[in-house]
Amino acid sequence: MPSIAVHYNFSTFRVKTTPNSNLQDALRQSLAHFHLEDTPNKKWILVHNKKKIALDLPGRFLNLPNGANLDLIPEELSKNKEELGKLLKIRFQIVGRGAVIANVRSNGKMVDILAQLNLGVSLKGCTLKFFSKSLQYEQLDDSTTLESLGIDDQSSIKIILAEQQKQEETKESTSGEEEKEDVDVEYQEDENGQTKTSPAEQDTTIDTISADVQMHMITTYKPTEVSLATQLEEEEEVEFEMTIDQARRYQNILSKQTGNLNGPLLTKRLREKSEKEHSLKRTPPKVCTLRIRFPDRTHIEATFNADDTMVSVYNLVSNALLQDDIEFTLNQSYPYTALNRDESKLVNDLKFGKKNLLVFSTDKQLDQYLKDEFLSKAKDLSEADDVKLDRETAMNNARKQGTHKEEQPSTPGSSKNKTSFKKVPKWLKLSKK
Repeated sequence: MPSIAVHYNFSTFRVKTTPNSNLQDALRQSLAHFHLEDTPNKKWILVHNKKKIALDLPGRFLNLPNGANLDLIPEELSKNKEELGKLLKIRFQIVGRGAVIANVRSNGKMVDILAQLNLGVSLKGCTLKFFSKSLQYEQLDDSTTLESLGIDDQSSIKIILAEQQKQEETKESTSGEEEKEDVDVEYQEDENGQTKTSPAEQDTTIDTISADVQMHMITTYKPTEVSLATQLEEEEEVEFEMTIDQARRYQNILSKQTGNLNGPLLTKRLREKSEKEHSLKRTPPKVCTLRIRFPDRTHIEATFNADDTMVSVYNLVSNALLQDDIEFTLNQSYPYTALNRDESKLVNDLKFGKKNLLVFSTDKQLDQYLKDEFLSKAKDLSEADDVKLDRETAMNNARKQGTHKEEQPSTPGSSKNKTSFKKVPKWLKLSKK
């Protein structure tokens, strides 16, 4: 994206850009060229194909072609903040396609909100589910807002596409009175005040979970029979398009690894101070999902309250063991630390997050650790949402590496490790004298 064309009132202004620069400078230059300026009641934005461009992301994340045509238009702002409503964090879950978390206004039009999210799917004929209500996309009008729908706090909206809705109807007709287990749960993230989630954590939750999270309910996972490498070979090649949400998370990962390259270098004391301030701004989770891995690669997963202690965790694991009299220790996966069986609270004392992995260790080597009643209901580990996310990420990386190798030209001398001289120089010849 070396240059872009900004259009305003039948006039065009070309701006040179670089892949690592954002479009904030392009907007500033365009406003100066067209003799425009931002005011408290009128802001200007760049739009591509009727979609707002994120100005805080580098150009390489925007997937814009060379010489892309952008429109400079004013953004509709209300003079009174009360007319816009309060800012809400809403999670939009597309069944089978992931989720997007955004900060939106309670009085904003639902049609405009869904259009600005850039979900990348057609919403015609889809169904919006929130709380115990359902609403068709065609029923949305200019008067439909979050406030009119009764959403006045952090919440989750599930979007069921038309094709998925038809599949669910066929399943319901064949299975009879089968209970729907695909109920979404509110998922909140707070990272540096950004409107998106941080990544390494995926913004999807367990699909088979009730609306009211059932505490201390054990879900068992068995190791997958097909390795990830085999799945990558069998998977058909599809084009991967990075969404704005994924680009923000990827940018945050890079900034944490490399630091602020445009700013001064931070000492260890300043970095620790910044991390401490950032941790204080985070909202502590109300529930913790713990997954315990056993030596035979089986897993159990359960949800605990933030005020629960390690005694409750140890008791739950003991009840699931085939031999409940064996001595064992639960360890934190990284950094590998033994967790004692005491009254330490999961969030306040141990600083657990929303999802945590613990490792089961014992001196006895057994062929089976869990009771048969749990193993009989075990699911494949590949069905877990976080494993699906890792699998998708690995597949995308493998495709990128494959295309990179294909693009590299082969040179004639690249296969030779040593350079052979056709003619020996005179100074290297030994004298006969």
